[in-house]
Amino acid sequence: MGEGFFYFSRASFAFDFLVCALLVVLVLLTLSIYLVRVKRSYKAHRVLQISLSALLLAVIILFEIEVRFAGWSDQALVSPHYNTILFPFLWLHVLCAVVTCGLWAVTLWGALKSYDVNPTPNPYSANHKMLGKYSTIGLWVTAVTGLNFYYLAFVCS
Repeated sequence: MGEGFFYFSRASFAFDFLVCALLVVLVLLTLSIYLVRVKRSYKAHRVLQISLSALLLAVIILFEIEVRFAGWSDQALVSPHYNTILFPFLWLHVLCAVVTCGLWAVTLWGALKSYDVNPTPNPYSANHKMLGKYSTIGLWVTAVTGLNFYYLAFVCS
């Protein structure tokens, strides 16, 4: 596994990149919500959400390829949490990520079916707003658990 670019971490480049990508995604997600809720810019929200979905999918696929081929546990062995809370925390993160991925897919699919290229509020909007709220919460929880896992596995020593 290649060395990462954060001086304080034992993680690989893929893990460090994922941390950066995750922070960018959270900022863009917040911007997207601002655009739709405050600015009522439905088209910008649509474009940004589709772009975020594609970005997340690409990052997840590349990350999974890296983890499957190179692993990660060798870099985490020196963590004082390796034999205590690290793996339960990893499973919590994976559970949150899988649930959020499914919820995000349902939210995106429903929006693509219910809104055209120039979206405007319609009868589906209340359902979409609820799904979007839960998807957003899920992504934030996934990010927080992922960042905590990263810290416990690759920063603590």
